[in-house]
Amino acid sequence: MFTPESIANEIDAERLKRFFIKEENRYKVKKEIREMVIFGEQNITKDPPFTKLDLICCRNLLIYFNTQLQKRLFPIFHYSLKPKGFLFLGTAETITGDNKLFRLMVKKWKIFERKDVVSHSYNSFNFSTIPHMSEVNSISSQKVI
Repeated sequence: MFTPESIANEIDAERLKRFFIKEENRYKVKKEIREMVIFGEQNITKDPPFTKLDLICCRNLLIYFNTQLQKRLFPIFHYSLKPKGFLFLGTAETITGDNKLFRLMVKKWKIFERKDVVSHSYNSFNFSTIPHMSEVNSISSQKVI
Protein backbone atom coordinates (compact mmCIF):
# COMPACT_ATOMS: atom_id res chain seq x y z
CA MET A 1 0.00 0.00 0.00
CA PHE A 2 2.96 2.30 0.58
CA THR A 3 5.58 3.28 -1.96
CA PRO A 4 9.10 4.44 -1.13
CA GLU A 5 9.95 8.13 -1.36
CA SER A 6 12.10 7.33 -4.41
CA ILE A 7 8.91 7.19 -6.52
CA ALA A 8 9.29 10.98 -6.80
CA ASN A 9 12.25 10.34 -9.13
CA GLU A 10 10.06 8.35 -11.53
CA ILE A 11 6.75 10.26 -11.57
CA ASP A 12 6.35 13.90 -12.49
CA ALA A 13 5.42 16.27 -9.66
CA GLU A 14 1.91 16.99 -10.95
CA ARG A 15 0.97 13.29 -11.12
CA LEU A 16 2.56 12.64 -7.73
CA LYS A 17 0.49 15.43 -6.17
CA ARG A 18 -2.69 14.33 -7.96
CA PHE A 19 -2.63 10.63 -7.06
CA PHE A 20 -0.47 10.24 -3.94
CA ILE A 21 -0.26 11.47 -0.35
CA LYS A 22 3.09 11.73 1.38
CA GLU A 23 3.18 10.18 4.84
CA GLU A 24 6.52 10.40 6.63
CA ASN A 25 9.11 9.16 4.12
CA ARG A 26 6.67 7.18 1.94
CA TYR A 27 3.87 7.81 -0.53
CA LYS A 28 0.40 6.29 -0.42
CA VAL A 29 -2.15 6.19 -3.25
CA LYS A 30 -5.04 8.53 -2.43
CA LYS A 31 -8.16 6.94 -0.97
CA GLU A 32 -10.42 7.95 -3.88
CA ILE A 33 -8.10 6.12 -6.29
CA ARG A 34 -7.94 3.00 -4.10
CA GLU A 35 -11.75 2.94 -3.94
CA MET A 36 -11.94 2.75 -7.76
CA VAL A 37 -10.13 -0.60 -7.79
CA ILE A 38 -11.90 -3.84 -6.96
CA PHE A 39 -9.76 -6.62 -5.56
CA GLY A 40 -10.98 -10.19 -5.85
CA GLU A 41 -9.63 -13.69 -5.97
CA GLN A 42 -10.29 -15.76 -9.07
CA ASN A 43 -8.97 -18.91 -10.66
CA ILE A 44 -8.83 -17.82 -14.29
CA THR A 45 -8.51 -21.41 -15.49
CA LYS A 46 -11.90 -22.51 -14.17
CA ASP A 47 -14.01 -19.66 -12.71
CA PRO A 48 -16.41 -17.64 -14.90
CA PRO A 49 -14.81 -14.31 -15.81
CA PHE A 50 -15.44 -10.94 -14.28
CA THR A 51 -17.00 -8.67 -16.91
CA LYS A 52 -17.15 -5.02 -17.88
CA LEU A 53 -13.54 -4.45 -16.83
CA ASP A 54 -11.50 -1.45 -17.95
CA LEU A 55 -8.17 -3.21 -17.49
CA ILE A 56 -6.82 -6.73 -17.16
CA CYS A 57 -3.24 -6.88 -15.95
CA CYS A 58 -1.50 -10.21 -16.42
CA ARG A 59 2.06 -9.20 -15.83
CA ASN A 60 4.14 -12.38 -15.67
CA LEU A 61 1.14 -14.67 -15.27
CA LEU A 62 0.90 -16.23 -18.72
CA ILE A 63 4.53 -17.39 -18.71
CA TYR A 64 3.41 -20.14 -16.32
CA PHE A 65 0.82 -21.50 -18.78
CA ASN A 66 1.41 -23.51 -21.91
CA THR A 67 0.38 -22.19 -25.33
CA GLN A 68 -2.87 -24.19 -25.41
CA LEU A 69 -4.13 -22.66 -22.16
CA GLN A 70 -2.98 -19.19 -23.19
CA LYS A 71 -5.01 -19.48 -26.42
CA ARG A 72 -8.09 -20.39 -24.34
CA LEU A 73 -7.62 -17.37 -22.06
CA PHE A 74 -7.42 -14.58 -24.66
CA PRO A 75 -11.07 -14.90 -25.77
CA ILE A 76 -12.04 -14.85 -22.08
CA PHE A 77 -10.00 -11.68 -21.53
CA HIS A 78 -11.63 -10.13 -24.61
CA TYR A 79 -15.09 -11.05 -23.33
CA SER A 80 -14.28 -9.67 -19.88
CA LEU A 81 -13.17 -6.24 -21.07
CA LYS A 82 -15.40 -3.29 -21.89
CA PRO A 83 -15.13 -1.88 -25.41
CA LYS A 84 -11.89 0.13 -25.49
CA GLY A 85 -10.64 -1.88 -22.46
CA PHE A 86 -6.96 -2.70 -22.08
CA LEU A 87 -4.91 -5.86 -21.59
CA PHE A 88 -1.52 -5.31 -19.95
CA LEU A 89 0.97 -8.17 -20.32
CA GLY A 90 4.43 -8.76 -18.94
CA THR A 91 7.50 -7.95 -21.01
CA ALA A 92 8.18 -11.66 -21.63
CA GLU A 93 4.58 -12.34 -22.69
CA THR A 94 2.70 -11.97 -25.94
CA ILE A 95 -0.68 -12.78 -27.40
CA THR A 96 -0.41 -16.29 -28.81
CA GLY A 97 -1.93 -17.41 -32.08
CA ASP A 98 -3.82 -15.30 -34.60
CA ASN A 99 -4.54 -12.00 -32.83
CA LYS A 100 -7.96 -10.86 -34.02
CA LEU A 101 -9.16 -9.74 -30.58
CA PHE A 102 -6.60 -7.14 -29.48
CA ARG A 103 -4.78 -4.19 -31.02
CA LEU A 104 -1.23 -3.42 -29.89
CA MET A 105 -1.16 0.07 -28.38
CA VAL A 106 2.24 0.35 -26.66
CA LYS A 107 4.79 -2.23 -27.81
CA LYS A 108 7.40 -1.50 -25.12
CA TRP A 109 4.93 -2.09 -22.27
CA LYS A 110 2.81 -4.79 -24.00
CA ILE A 111 -0.42 -2.81 -23.71
CA PHE A 112 -3.23 -4.01 -25.96
CA GLU A 113 -6.67 -2.56 -26.59
CA ARG A 114 -9.73 -4.76 -27.00
CA LYS A 115 -10.94 -4.77 -30.60
CA ASP A 116 -14.66 -4.39 -31.16
CA VAL A 117 -15.15 -7.79 -32.77
CA VAL A 118 -17.27 -10.82 -31.96
CA SER A 119 -15.31 -13.87 -30.90
CA HIS A 120 -16.80 -17.20 -31.81
CA SER A 121 -14.71 -18.70 -29.01
CA TYR A 122 -17.24 -17.44 -26.43
CA ASN A 123 -19.46 -20.38 -27.23
CA SER A 124 -16.69 -22.75 -26.20
CA PHE A 125 -16.18 -21.40 -22.68
CA ASN A 126 -16.34 -24.38 -20.38
CA PHE A 127 -15.67 -23.50 -16.77
CA SER A 128 -16.90 -26.79 -15.38
CA THR A 129 -13.71 -28.58 -16.34
CA ILE A 130 -10.39 -28.05 -14.66
CA PRO A 131 -7.41 -27.91 -17.02
CA HIS A 132 -4.90 -30.71 -16.95
CA MET A 133 -1.89 -30.10 -14.74
CA SER A 134 0.23 -30.09 -17.91
CA GLU A 135 -1.51 -26.81 -18.77
CA VAL A 136 -0.83 -25.13 -15.46
CA ASN A 137 2.71 -25.08 -14.15
CA SER A 138 2.33 -24.69 -10.40
CA ILE A 139 -0.10 -21.75 -10.47
CA SER A 140 -3.76 -22.50 -9.88
CA SER A 141 -5.13 -19.11 -8.89
CA GLN A 142 -4.17 -15.46 -9.09
CA LYS A 143 -5.35 -12.23 -7.57
CA VAL A 144 -7.39 -10.13 -9.93
CA ILE A 145 -6.87 -6.42 -9.65
